[in-house]
Formats: sequence, structure tokens, C-alpha cells
Amino acid sequence: MEKHILSFPRMGIGRELEFALEQYWKGLLPEEQLQACGHSLRQTHWRIQLEAGLTRGVTNNFSGYDHVLNMAVILNAVPDRFRELPADDAATYFTMAR
Repeated sequence: MEKHILSFPRMGIGRELEFALEQYWKGLLPEEQLQACGHSLRQTHWRIQLEAGLTRGVTNNFSGYDHVLNMAVILNAVPDRFRELPADDAATYFTMAR
């Protein structure tokens, strides 16, 4: 029998990503550490799924902030007022989010 789940909480068991985002927005956490937090959470979530015996793990469900915003960026459906900002910059991403 195959086992699969549709999604996995992205914030972490202890809401690590939420706290890292808040620190980043306050200017207390560098972008590199925010990215490292996200990377660590993805690795942990994949390991948890593997150890739980899932046949197929959840992939491509992680977002630094918002899944809809991620898709808008992927499809280049960015409002004109943000087009002059660097497209691959975390500051631009969070400016659009807020």
C-alpha cells in the first residue's frame, strides 16, 4: 500500500520560520540565515516524511512567505510598481508580500 500526504506545515514544529521571518523583517537576521533556516526546515520535513514510511513525500510545497506570491513571481505576474526592483531579491519578495 502506498502512503502519501498532500502537504506539510512549512513553519516548522516550533514555528522556526515564523520567528526567523520576524527577526529578518526587524533587521536582526541576515538574509543568508533566513535562507539557511528555510533550507534546514525543508531537509527536516523530508527526513520526517521518509522516516514515517511515506511512499511519496511532499515536494515543492515550501514557501518563504506565501504560496500565491510564489506562483505570481514564477508566472511573472508582478504588478508594474514592483518591476523596477530586483526580481530575485528577498527584499523585493517581502515588499510585494506586505
